[in-house]
Amino acid sequence: MIESRDIPGYWWLPDNPDQRVPGNLLYSPLEGLTLSLNGAFHEENKYRDPEYYHNFILGFSQNGKNITLQGCFLKSGTQSFPGYPQSSYVIKVAFLGIHITNERDVKFKEYIFRLGALEEWLGIRPFKDKSEHVDEKSIYTISYELPEPIIIELDNFKMEINYGYTMGLGDEWREKRIETYASICIKYDTDVPLDEVFNVINLTRNFISLGVGERIGIIQFEARFSEFGKKEDVELLYRTSVYQDELDSIRFWRMVFRYNNISDNPKLYLKNWFDKSATLGPVYDLFFATFYIPNIYSLHEFLSLAQALEAYHSRTFNNEVLQQVEFTTLKHNIIKEIKQIPEEYQSHFYSKVRYMNKKNLRDKLDELFSKYSFIVNQVVNDVHQFREEIADTRNYYTHYDEKIKDKATDIKFLSILAQKIRFILLGILLYEIGFEKDLILTGIEVYKSKWEITRVT
Repeated sequence: MIESRDIPGYWWLPDNPDQRVPGNLLYSPLEGLTLSLNGAFHEENKYRDPEYYHNFILGFSQNGKNITLQGCFLKSGTQSFPGYPQSSYVIKVAFLGIHITNERDVKFKEYIFRLGALEEWLGIRPFKDKSEHVDEKSIYTISYELPEPIIIELDNFKMEINYGYTMGLGDEWREKRIETYASICIKYDTDVPLDEVFNVINLTRNFISLGVGERIGIIQFEARFSEFGKKEDVELLYRTSVYQDELDSIRFWRMVFRYNNISDNPKLYLKNWFDKSATLGPVYDLFFATFYIPNIYSLHEFLSLAQALEAYHSRTFNNEVLQQVEFTTLKHNIIKEIKQIPEEYQSHFYSKVRYMNKKNLRDKLDELFSKYSFIVNQVVNDVHQFREEIADTRNYYTHYDEKIKDKATDIKFLSILAQKIRFILLGILLYEIGFEKDLILTGIEVYKSKWEITRVT
């Protein structure tokens, strides 16, 4: 579990290792990283560092660990008279266990991370218990067997899901304790930059979040490198969200899908998810943004999900009304007419012509709802009315045209309309991943019941 930290140590700039400043690296998962220094890096201006940004700051902690801070922005600097200077930096990411001084070196072959609710989603039970009576004695035995790794070979990397455990001794009279956990390791053949891996990790998290039906956080993140033939782990700290309250309420029987639903061919489902992100990336972003933004306004939630539907159509359907040859002829004739009006108005109409051949939202919804009728009919009774409601509501809250205000859904009920769109998008994403109809419809019903429970409570 990622916990808040207070790491005392000495800190310096890579090009000036002799000038070391004492201070503390403060970390909170929700607030991120701050370096608080009892001093400043530049003697000529102690009360305020003349450089507002440092790519790297190096450190050596009180317990003897090398630390690299990357993306360091000066937050404040003060000088008391009499007294000594203090300065503070906001940090993008911290590497605990290594010194890095070059952007090109921020890359590793292996990245390991843990996700909230990963163990529940995997559904593997490594504990067994047995009760028996032997010679009039009651014997209760609890055993733990480390699960075998799950290895999934994808195009550019190998994904390994491994289990580990920690043992708590408790005391000799009351308890013995063992806690198991699962982690995901992304392995490459060559060193890969951290920024590139963040995309893989976020896609992995979103895939499992889709299955869990809840937002989940990254609760531990490490990278691994080899030095002198020995593998070393580097812990990474950065601003993230753990959502511990939500994790405590997650139950496996209220998940959209679990690992056992894809265990026959996990590569197929994950490959579809990763490969289609190139096309469906904006849809993923809009859909999951409404997961991960706490307390999002219902208006923004609705607009994001409606935009996700429209983006999905734009990237998977033909968006032109006429064939290009036909439209070219029509456009040529329209431009001839535009040239007849006063020149100061022509640019306005030229910009309209550019998008005249694009289908409007109603047309797009018609095509979407026709293709995925088995999903839409699971969510709404009157498809035509639902289409009109989405189009009128989106148009009003985008343009605020008073002429269509009465047709738009009142803002008090926008959350209900947004959730219906979410259920449909969920079904579409499950379809794109490769699930069969029966599981898609079951997943939608599970998700609908989760939302109803949340709304009531």
